[in-house]
Amino acid sequence: MTRWMLRMVLAVVAGGCAQPAQQLAPRVSPMSVDARRFMTSGDLASTDSSLKSCSMAHPADSEGAQCRYWLVLVRLDPAYPGPASAAVNAARDFLARDAGAPGREEITMLMRVAARRESLLAALDSSRAMLATRAAVVQTPLRNDSTAQEVAKLRAELTRTQDELQRIKRRLSAPRP
Repeated sequence: MTRWMLRMVLAVVAGGCAQPAQQLAPRVSPMSVDARRFMTSGDLASTDSSLKSCSMAHPADSEGAQCRYWLVLVRLDPAYPGPASAAVNAARDFLARDAGAPGREEITMLMRVAARRESLLAALDSSRAMLATRAAVVQTPLRNDSTAQEVAKLRAELTRTQDELQRIKRRLSAPRP
């Protein structure tokens, strides 16, 4: 009987210490409803615009900080139509304006990712431009007929010289009587 009572007391105490289910549910961010709708649909330009207006409407409160946080994430998306530097600028803005906002560590790390992405994209653009220039140089046809004739003569002379070299090699490799 005492074990049964002990179990009942423990159950009541444990039940009283448990938090209600509403407090354990994840907190819904106060971000603009329009921004959420645009983000879900994949319309990043409209999401960016909505988040910027949300940030301006709430410059000093937690909703504005949340909007600036999500603005960094949206601008990091590879499908974002704006420049790659926009993510770095948004991260710097978040870090400068929202000193006590949660997510500063993540934004600091993401700012480094965005800066690296920006430098890689610049290097890629530079490489593409260099390859396009090289391809244009290689594909440029000979414009001057006299140059083409001179190249043909030099190739013929090279062929004759190579043939002569082969004859000399055969003669030197032949056994002497």
